Parts: sequence; structure tokens; C-alpha cells
Amino acid sequence: MKRNKIITFLILIFVITSSQSAFSQSTTTEDNSKEISLSFSEVGLRMHSFNKFGMIFKLQKDSEDSDLEKFYRLSLFNLGFKAGSERFYLGAGLGLGKETRMKVDERLEVYYGPEISATADFYFGEGDDYVSIAPAIGYILGVQYQLSKRMVASLETIPRVSVVFPYIPDESKKKAYEGGVQVNAGWTNQVAALSFIYQIGK
Repeated sequence: MKRNKIITFLILIFVITSSQSAFSQSTTTEDNSKEISLSFSEVGLRMHSFNKFGMIFKLQKDSEDSDLEKFYRLSLFNLGFKAGSERFYLGAGLGLGKETRMKVDERLEVYYGPEISATADFYFGEGDDYVSIAPAIGYILGVQYQLSKRMVASLETIPRVSVVFPYIPDESKKKAYEGGVQVNAGWTNQVAALSFIYQIGK
């Protein structure tokens, strides 16, 4: 299973590298007064814990401020899967955000910005089925270090406010989950991540 994941990741990097020109594009208004250019793709693996992983993709937006870099980002996080003889779990999250980077020195950068996201968790087995959907809004706080010309290691956390919508098919089990919609705020291990990122267009 681990070998298959590594092969899939290497194929993904090859495909994105080969199609780099497709991600470099510009849009100009009719009066040519404003131009928005997107370039410099990044792709990476994220680790939230020892059994939950994810991926992240970033696209740079050209900025007039040479001291600040701006990126749009798409992240898949909290990917978890566990299957046993009597119980099954599947979880995943999707985030869309915008980050601003500021250089500390030649190798070290800090970054920050807003993100909207949603997570889904599915538990089945032993008559204790449970499903939850949780949309959220958060703020990215991170630091990254340039390991080599194209490789970066980053550590980030995203404090969030989320609304959890649970669904329990078995009516007799609903009381055990304290019932109803829940609102959560703050930091959890689900919003902290260590990432290793490959910079394709640098």
C-alpha cells in the first residue's frame, strides 16, 4: 500500500511538471489597465498525524510588492482510512485559501491568509454508524524553510471556526453523540500540518 502511494505521488509530480505551461496564464481587462498573472506551481505531501495525510497544491499570483508573495492554494487534508472485521472509517477534508509570504532571510519565510474548508467523517460497523459534515472558516499561520533549490519544508496551523452537522441513522444511538449541530472554534491536531513541497516552476 505504501509503495502504491509513493508511485502515485511520483506520477502526479511528472504530470504536473509536464503540463506546467498550462498553469502559467494571464488575464487582461478590455482597457489593458489591469493584468493578473498566475504562475509558479507547487505540490506537496502533508502529514497531520502518524495515520492522517494529505496533499497541497499552490499557484502564485504576481504581486507588485517585491517583499510579499501571494499564492492561491488547494489542499486535501485529514485523509484517513481504517477497515477492520467489524468497523470501517473514512475521513477527508478539502480547503481553498490564499496565502501571503514574507521573507525572514534567504531560506526562511512566514506566511498567512484566510481559508475556507469542509471535512467529512464516516464511521460504520457494530451498529454504531455515524456521519458528520463540517464546513469551516480559518486563518493560515505558517513558516517554511528552503531545503534545496526546489524542496521546501513547512509547518502550519489553521485555527478555525467550524459547524458540525452529524447524522446518526440509529435513533437509539443519538443521545450518545450529545445530539444536534455543534459549533467548534480553536486549534486541533486536524488543522496542524507538516508539509514537504516541491516547487515546480522556480
